[in-house]
Amino acid sequence: MCGIAGIVSYSEGLKLTDKLVKMSHKMERRGPDDSGYLLVKNCQHYTAFDEATNESVKHNKSCPYFPLNDINSFRDGNFSFGVTHRRLSILDLSENGHQPMCDITQNYWIAYNGEVYNYGELKTVLIEKGYSFYGTSDTEVLLKAYIEWGEDFVPKLNGMFSIVLIDLNLQKILFIRDRLGIKPLYFFNGQSSFIFASDISSILSSELCSREVDWQGLFHNFSLGVCPRPNTAFKGVNSFEKGSITTLNLKNYSLTTKKYWEVPIAFSYSNGSKEEIVEELESLLTDSVKIRSIADVPISSFMSGGIDSTVISSMAAKANFDLTSYTLGFDRVDNSMDETDEAIATAAMYSMKHVVHNFSTFFDEEDLDSMVECYEEPYHDISPNFLMSKFVNSKGGKVVLNGLGGDELFAGYGYYKWLTLWSTLKQNKWLYTFIPNVFSGRKINKLKTANNMAEYFVQRHESFSHEEKLKLFNLNRPIVKTDSLIFNQYLKEREFISNIDSLGYLDINCYIGDHHLYRGDKFSMNFSLESRFPLLDHRIVELASRIPPSLKYKYNNQKYILREVAKKYIHRSCLNMKKKGFGLPRNSIIRGELNFKMIEAQRHLGSFEQFSNEGLKYFFDNGSMKQIWHLIMTSLWLKKFNLS
Repeated sequence: MCGIAGIVSYSEGLKLTDKLVKMSHKMERRGPDDSGYLLVKNCQHYTAFDEATNESVKHNKSCPYFPLNDINSFRDGNFSFGVTHRRLSILDLSENGHQPMCDITQNYWIAYNGEVYNYGELKTVLIEKGYSFYGTSDTEVLLKAYIEWGEDFVPKLNGMFSIVLIDLNLQKILFIRDRLGIKPLYFFNGQSSFIFASDISSILSSELCSREVDWQGLFHNFSLGVCPRPNTAFKGVNSFEKGSITTLNLKNYSLTTKKYWEVPIAFSYSNGSKEEIVEELESLLTDSVKIRSIADVPISSFMSGGIDSTVISSMAAKANFDLTSYTLGFDRVDNSMDETDEAIATAAMYSMKHVVHNFSTFFDEEDLDSMVECYEEPYHDISPNFLMSKFVNSKGGKVVLNGLGGDELFAGYGYYKWLTLWSTLKQNKWLYTFIPNVFSGRKINKLKTANNMAEYFVQRHESFSHEEKLKLFNLNRPIVKTDSLIFNQYLKEREFISNIDSLGYLDINCYIGDHHLYRGDKFSMNFSLESRFPLLDHRIVELASRIPPSLKYKYNNQKYILREVAKKYIHRSCLNMKKKGFGLPRNSIIRGELNFKMIEAQRHLGSFEQFSNEGLKYFFDNGSMKQIWHLIMTSLWLKKFNLS
């Protein structure tokens, strides 16, 4: 788990060294254990390591894989491109895992962020083909897999990864992201250079990218808490596509992208019995937990009292991994989301070390500032992952298992219950007249206006409706509705057997891919903590697409098929508990210690012509706490990133 960044210069006069150093230091939290640099001119490499920090390692001179020169020796040089890497050491803690890494010919280089869990199997195959290895890291396996198979090595990988591969022979750079987009990678394609990094902040620190708001992107951010990818709320900054390989040709600087994997859409369901599907799911999940528990550092887990995280933690503990599980507890008045009793009950069934961390003071100014910076876009909530990551880091944790994915793969959210009613009313709108007034609240009103699944999806996640955003923003250009953007990107010309499949497809692609994974990476890596997601193993995603909806939502039980697996591993109180979600009491926090931020935010946002002062006043006076918090975070974001 690391951070990567780089600059490709389109002109000979651009000095890269100082800029690369700034980018590297900006993402130090992603990789505090080591740093390295690669500088290339006319496809001749010059390697360097950073002696400016105490964390740097002086590498074995007998091994051709490692840079020997101090980055300071290249201060005055002009280079075609440069790459920097920050390392969080998880596998092979020795210098043998240093990056950027090259092969013995020094024509192939890799800078890599993530973990590939089946690297051992690939290494065995490569050894049989005659390859030798200096160390035990998965990075070296990936590099030699590319040398052996070319781009065809990518579909062989099971893991989470953003990979930058440099082929000096073919004069090209490959940018590769994992199937679901767990590990981030962004780019800015300017007039003088092509800049890429694991964090948007690192791209901005190069000073080759203007600090401007993409107001269209921010408009969409106000729906979902993050701009739907590949766009961002920063002008000119985009995300590389998940499940894709993007090639930058160094001869003419052209970019081409091809998909190697997409979230599958079922054309028919599995004809296996319920028992057979339960057995297959349990087998895959057991293996997924097992391979994600491989590390040369201790393993921990986030464990609420819900099904997803408790079954992951229980499987890891049952497999005799030395696991420490962490649960968030509340000792304030608002404990409606507290799940500690259920988590304690499950932990008692195993030998895992279980730590309950109760929060009495949620945020100080430093926490709030750090949260704004590491999230990099305005967010409509206060994330417990930020606080839990901070706590686990303080206890020396480096790797944490996360239960994300169960709700999206197996119809776990409450809005799946409304699908049948929505479908019926959509075809028979006259039935609305028979719904008693007591039921004609916000949810029913939203059902009336949702004409397709993208609209249904957005309306259930949005902070601000399209009409509310038009009231809030003063934007002259025509505005595409967020649901139209998502429909065109994910649903257009795609057919689904059922509404559950269609909604699940959006949940996996958009809610997980653009929102949850983005947030999980930002908050964990801000504290040098690697999050792993056993439920998002692509084999499980592919199986879930073939499971009939009747086994996902059955007898009014959401995640029915996952419950059938989980009941063998977790305490019955977790199965019976009403879904609470992993959250913090946002309302009481805003009305309490953060109340003063409301006044500051309204005044600050009103200084931007793109916001309507009338609209701001309306929402600060009458908006929901979710809307008010989104506005507060937007103000803090604009200040933190010095945006215009």
